[in-house]
Amino acid sequence: MIISVRKIKQYLFLILGTTIFFCNAQICKPVNFSKYITLKEKTTNLGMQKITNFVGHSVVSVADGFWICGLAYMKNNDNQFFYSKFNDTGKILFFKTAGSINKEAGYSLRMCATPSGGMVISGQIFEPSINTNLAAMISVDNAGNVKWYKKTPNANNNGKLDAFRGLLVENNGDIVCVGDAQQFSDLNYSRVLISKLDSNGKQLFINQIDFQISGNSTQAHPSGIQSTPNGYLITGRISSNPTPLILLVDKNNGKTKSAHFYESSAVCSTDKLIFSRSGKTYLMGFTEKFGTRDGFICAMDYPSGKIYWQKAISSNSGANDLFNHVYFENEILYISLQTNELGRLRQGFLGIDTNGTIVSGTENAVYWGAKDFTTIHTGNDFDALKSGGSIFLGQDNGTTDAHLNFSIFNPCRDSSCTKNPNQYTTKNTDLILGNSLTYTDNFQGDLENVTPSVDNINMEIIINCRLQKDNNTELDYWLLNSFSPGKDGYNDIFKIGHKGRDFNYNIMIYNRWGELIYETQNASINDQSKFWNGQVMNDGVDCPAGTYFVIYQLYLEGPSKSAKEIHGTVNLVK
Repeated sequence: MIISVRKIKQYLFLILGTTIFFCNAQICKPVNFSKYITLKEKTTNLGMQKITNFVGHSVVSVADGFWICGLAYMKNNDNQFFYSKFNDTGKILFFKTAGSINKEAGYSLRMCATPSGGMVISGQIFEPSINTNLAAMISVDNAGNVKWYKKTPNANNNGKLDAFRGLLVENNGDIVCVGDAQQFSDLNYSRVLISKLDSNGKQLFINQIDFQISGNSTQAHPSGIQSTPNGYLITGRISSNPTPLILLVDKNNGKTKSAHFYESSAVCSTDKLIFSRSGKTYLMGFTEKFGTRDGFICAMDYPSGKIYWQKAISSNSGANDLFNHVYFENEILYISLQTNELGRLRQGFLGIDTNGTIVSGTENAVYWGAKDFTTIHTGNDFDALKSGGSIFLGQDNGTTDAHLNFSIFNPCRDSSCTKNPNQYTTKNTDLILGNSLTYTDNFQGDLENVTPSVDNINMEIIINCRLQKDNNTELDYWLLNSFSPGKDGYNDIFKIGHKGRDFNYNIMIYNRWGELIYETQNASINDQSKFWNGQVMNDGVDCPAGTYFVIYQLYLEGPSKSAKEIHGTVNLVK
């Protein structure tokens, strides 16, 4: 069968004129359910309750589920790290709090998975002898057992705090924490604090970096860190009137290699950082240049400091917006945008390409609770689940006792993979201009060991399926956009993946000249022999590498019933 060039042009028009998401990216991987989950401590006697409140700070996806961490307010007025693990359906596996034997209180801010299957958690620990917080990190195995627990040393500076706010784990297991410090020399301002340890907790270096603008030392509050070929790249803000900061630190010894600040015509903060393989660096946070707070994002080259583009992005509700967290995959920045529309904190979700163009998104994709929220912790973090869908962590403070909430949902099905340009306003800005910073390295002694006290808390989980569940006739599938025929066992065939209910399909594949080179009719989704192997009619003649045009018809009950027709392309790679 040969179809006309005119017909191919029609198919091309359909492909180019319609936003088609094949959902092969992990962020858009299908999931069979969407639900909100609330955690509440189970007690047999209300007087024995241990926890009075939660603040969720970080969520991390792993192969068999996800972990969360944050701050637990205890009934004895103590604050504790908490960390918990769930399977990929949201079933709780364990919930633990961690402090120390002398009741130093603390809370966790960030969490990263380790190559050995556990977690490293960074944050603060309260030191009662000087009435302040010290920077702290804890390493736990896959079952939640503590391997080691470290804190910054006590310099006897009353009220001068330290904190680890950003965290990364290298492929070899090395751990790098970044934050701010006021201790040592009795500072009345904060320095950047960076420390590196191996997987066993052995310190490799610790450094405090002092910045000066016009000869004066400046407050520094870093929160984002990424590993690059040239060193560790760190972002955050400096000064009491937030000004974006970015610096590069040597991986071997913690010495500063270069630093820039970005003079702002308005309040601006860049709290998150993504370094791409192309060499571009993306900084994200918020700006108040246009009145209400908007999400802010810029692309730059580092270490030159050259700005490629910078934009403010807001939902059209006129509310305060800011970018919270970001996930980078297939050259798309998937960003959570928090808005306080109608007095409630809601979580938007959008994708931005490397040129700063919104390619997908939906406003108010995630919303917890029936009442107004009163804290910024609603939707504090998100990640893409390995099993499919996305996980958002948040807090419902609309009740008398705040509940820790999270949401598992499918962004492909819940419209986040649909282009909705009318829901957002993008403004090009001349907000920031790069300037070099004067810096001084201040190396200090080793971190100190903390003797931990870990409690297992018996939690009950309440599942509230507020999102629409799948119905019996919905097709749950995803389509590859490339494959490499061969016998190496990796992407050898062009197939349709699916979950849930089985279905049948027709498929027609055409080359660039409009020639039909493969066709199958009324094939079962479970019959792999019907998938295309890269040959003409699957019969021994190899097709050349290139782009092929595909027409799918998917259906449940006969070729003419419940049919869903899709036009797309697939790349044959050799």
